[in-house]
Amino acid sequence: MTNKKPTEALSRFITELKFENIPPNCLYAVKMAFLDALGCGLFGSAAPWARIINQMVKDYGGKEEAALWADGYRGPCHNIVMGLGSMIHSFDFDDYHNAKVHPGAVVIPAAVTFGEKEGISGRELITAVAAGYETMIRISLGTGPKASRSRGWHLTGTCGPFGAAAAVGE
Repeated sequence: MTNKKPTEALSRFITELKFENIPPNCLYAVKMAFLDALGCGLFGSAAPWARIINQMVKDYGGKEEAALWADGYRGPCHNIVMGLGSMIHSFDFDDYHNAKVHPGAVVIPAAVTFGEKEGISGRELITAVAAGYETMIRISLGTGPKASRSRGWHLTGTCGPFGAAAAVGE
């Protein structure tokens, strides 16, 4: 991304990313991140706080667009994302990047739920996750993670929405 305008370069990266152009080591990393998120989410589904949030998701009801893991409930993407993200991040064992973020708890639920709704392929899912991770990590690095955290910002929460948007928009 060698553009003078970082936001423009990042947007171009997101919109032009193709599965065929993702390096093999990155493909491997995305697959491992997905497996990690799945494992953390299934384990986290039994946590009391995840059960509370998932009950709230069910109580809200709505259009059946995506599934809540380990439950069988189907609901609207915007609620299912919250449930999955809470399950994945329940014990803070989910993936971590030195940009001081946990991208899997934010990017993967967004990509999976909206991907399920739209019926995307595995390749499209991998591409969406790669775009989301890259976006979230770059934005976190752009904030100066150490300075942001010392001011009390939780970068997974502040940078995550950009990663989720990139994954869903991919």
